Amino acid sequence: MAMRLKTFAFTLGALALAGCGEGGIEGAKQAAVDAAAGAANVAAQFVTTEQACIATGQNEAFCGCLQTQLGERLTPTQIEAVATVIRDGLTQGMQSAAESATTIDPATRDAIIGCAAQGAVGAATEEAGQ
Repeated sequence: MAMRLKTFAFTLGALALAGCGEGGIEGAKQAAVDAAAGAANVAAQFVTTEQACIATGQNEAFCGCLQTQLGERLTPTQIEAVATVIRDGLTQGMQSAAESATTIDPATRDAIIGCAAQGAVGAATEEAGQ
């Protein structure tokens, strides 16, 4: 099921990229995050938090942390909160987006902030290893 979710999310992302006229690449990236969030909502009962998160294009450190902090299955409200932060993070950075997200419940926001820091360290470690 995780592979089907990833395929679905990446297909929707590719479609969004193919139609990136006036909105440009930023608009396409945001559309891809929205599509992946929609797929995550549909598949939430079948995949773990980490699998749904990775399908949105985030690194394993961030996604593993989210699963540890928020639980194995995200609620639709949590999926929307994470998607909003990821979408806003495309332009302002994940940690900054999470810190400025005032409509997210404090526990979810704090988890995303902490995981964004872990994700940044994980991304830097992955880059250094390549």
